[in-house]
Amino acid sequence: MEEKKPSDEVRVGGLQLANRFVFAPVKTSLAAVGGNPGEESERFYARIAAGGTALVTLEPAAVDRLALEHPRQLRLFDDSHTEAMARLVAAVHDNGSKAMVHLNHPGRAANPKAIGTQPVSPSAMSCPATGATARELTVEEIAGIPDQFASATIRAVMAGADAIEVQFGHGYLLGQFFSPRTNKRRDEWGNTPAGRLRLPRLVLQRVLAAAGSLPVVVRISGSEFVDGGLTPETMAPLLEMFERHQVAALHVGMGNACDNPPWYFHHMSLPLPAQEQVLAEIRGLTKLKLIAVGRLGNPERIRNILRQNLADLVALARPLLADPSFVNKLLSGREDDIALCGACLQTCLPRVKQAQPITCALNPWTVQDNVTKADSARKVLVIGGGPAGIGAALGAAERGHQVELIEEHDVLGGQFALAVKAPGKQMMATMLASLIRRVARAGVKVTTGIKADADLIIKRTPDVVVLAHGPRPRIPDIPGIHDQHLLTGVEYFEDPGRVEGERVLVIGAGMVGMEAAEQLLQTGHQVVATKRGEEIAPDMDPLSRALMNKRLAGQDRLQVMTGTTVLAFEADKVRLRNQDGEIFLEPFDTVISAAGMEPDESLLSQLQDQSFQTLLVGDAHEPASIEQAFAEGLQTGRTI
Repeated sequence: MEEKKPSDEVRVGGLQLANRFVFAPVKTSLAAVGGNPGEESERFYARIAAGGTALVTLEPAAVDRLALEHPRQLRLFDDSHTEAMARLVAAVHDNGSKAMVHLNHPGRAANPKAIGTQPVSPSAMSCPATGATARELTVEEIAGIPDQFASATIRAVMAGADAIEVQFGHGYLLGQFFSPRTNKRRDEWGNTPAGRLRLPRLVLQRVLAAAGSLPVVVRISGSEFVDGGLTPETMAPLLEMFERHQVAALHVGMGNACDNPPWYFHHMSLPLPAQEQVLAEIRGLTKLKLIAVGRLGNPERIRNILRQNLADLVALARPLLADPSFVNKLLSGREDDIALCGACLQTCLPRVKQAQPITCALNPWTVQDNVTKADSARKVLVIGGGPAGIGAALGAAERGHQVELIEEHDVLGGQFALAVKAPGKQMMATMLASLIRRVARAGVKVTTGIKADADLIIKRTPDVVVLAHGPRPRIPDIPGIHDQHLLTGVEYFEDPGRVEGERVLVIGAGMVGMEAAEQLLQTGHQVVATKRGEEIAPDMDPLSRALMNKRLAGQDRLQVMTGTTVLAFEADKVRLRNQDGEIFLEPFDTVISAAGMEPDESLLSQLQDQSFQTLLVGDAHEPASIEQAFAEGLQTGRTI
């Protein structure tokens, strides 16, 4: 078999594509409330298309008023929506790519606030991800759904689309009808395999007819990874139907939007081999062209997927948020210049769920990223090589300044370098590595292993100093705490080997504290984690928290005590208080303080009277997340 290369031209139905890359549909929340896309949406898709991706799939377009997942979602259930869609298609065409319109009805996964009523599904049931309970569709309503998809297809054709994609998987409506897990009907729209296939078949036939000569791609979940959910084996009748109707390609994702969002969004902690095994099983069941999607932002993994014949095309979504020029860089031999997505989901997903425009931890401005050169080059000294410092150095270098970055540790990264050591976050190391490569390519002079003080800064004779040296860990004022074998959360992740004994107390069951607790369990320790509030790890993104809770369920060596304050460490006990009053625990061998961070402006005060400009950014000014610190640093550097 001839080896597939990312740069190969490929046909999808009658559509000739310049390479094997597809931009997967991703909700952007860039449109206005009501779904009308404006200039920001157009600039976003223009930027993706200009980056070299051959086929750009626009974000999911709702086919009905009951088919909305968020208030800013695109829609195609009225003729008034056609013109707006045409503008997005034109933005793609004007920048050298083909445009595919993605049609969907989420069924029970719809957002009740966005649709203004109760969601619908084949059978009455809840969607755990939204917390909403859907009502059962009537026979009359079901009969109208093929018309909805057909009408939306006609509007997409009128908007100038080059291809149509229909969502048949991921726990959305058409997949809900096909799955016996979610279709409990006893009429002609359920009850038997043929009954459950009836609506998907009618929708496909109507879409194919409405699309005319345009290729129709269908999207599925290769596996829902849910007990009783769809698998390659149980989807065989659906795949046979797609092949019989000669669809142009099968776009294979994973998971289920309601019951298994981590796999649907391809969370960084999930096993890659499981995904590749599913692709192999799907490949064995159909002759259709396959489009693989999910955590494919690694060039070597892309080549392996193609080399193993697991797919014919590769779809990228969040990797193109991190670097819209990913494809051009890869195909021109500039892999080291790519900003690599780590599948962290810590910025892109939460923002859209909050109805805010999508961003990326590595690319805070996904719509536009123009930088103007400074009128004259200045000597810029950046203190601290964490996310804020890296961002400031990159921003200043982009402006044409002479930049030196000083970091007291031997490697760059700061809090970022520690975050990748936490359980389930190892994939984020690719993000940090790509940032460090960007610093080197930008011409920044990097000095590591030196702790900068006021004398060193003054001797460097800078024009501008950016203080990004990070915060200091907060140690709670608890009697006797300094008599313990005490580590901060930072010190623990810097060197877990400093933990003594078996029993460990973690003060602060936030993200850092719970990540430390989980890692301590893996090394055989017995752990108690306390938190004054009632919510565990509220600063962790919801998907990561859910996965962590699942991993920790049933761990008898872990006790998490919420609503609990540590009062004092005494010779023979630790005194605590909860809602029931004072309680006592036996002494611990090691105490880890994960009680948060506090600003450190001591160096700033020593530089107040100097002639150079001094700027304070990132955690040194106000403790923040990695993505917030990087964005603030980058913006600061670009204003110098």
